[in-house]
Amino acid sequence: MSKNFDYEAICMPLPKENVADILHDNACETIIFDSSLLFDTTFRKDLHSRTHLKAIILVNGEVDYSLRQIISSHADGMIDCTFDMDIIVLIITAVMKGFQCLPKSPLKDVNLNSQLSLLTQREREVLHFVSQGVSNKSIADFLGVSYKTVCVHRYNIMYKLKVDKLSAVSSTEKLSKPAA
Repeated sequence: MSKNFDYEAICMPLPKENVADILHDNACETIIFDSSLLFDTTFRKDLHSRTHLKAIILVNGEVDYSLRQIISSHADGMIDCTFDMDIIVLIITAVMKGFQCLPKSPLKDVNLNSQLSLLTQREREVLHFVSQGVSNKSIADFLGVSYKTVCVHRYNIMYKLKVDKLSAVSSTEKLSKPAA
């Protein structure tokens, strides 16, 4: 586990029929579960009626529009299992502190240049530094932001560009320069 994770975690794989009990139990503050449970309407009802418990959905790869809508209305956060550990820890920590970590919907079937237009100026700057091999800590120092802020920018870039690793994008020469 990452050195930046300041919470005690207990991992318990549970049978599907026992997960609903956890939603109404005060034994934990946050639950992370597979998105397949969202297809069970009873589970969704229980999840929606929870009071104190934070819910994070675990997905694998691209999420279609209907599942994204369900996740947005029933969860506090979403983690793609392809994310780097630092991003996963950042999302869990943010949700436990009361923030929502649900990515905005990227446009489907658009070319790379259109996807790049989705990036903010700061995200383009971070992408530029990443393409030069600069570490997150050095990027944070140079931009005058926190390390965690750089991790959030990286997460947003990966989600908007629909890539699992920034190296898949940043190796392209045309991406190595931030927009003016």
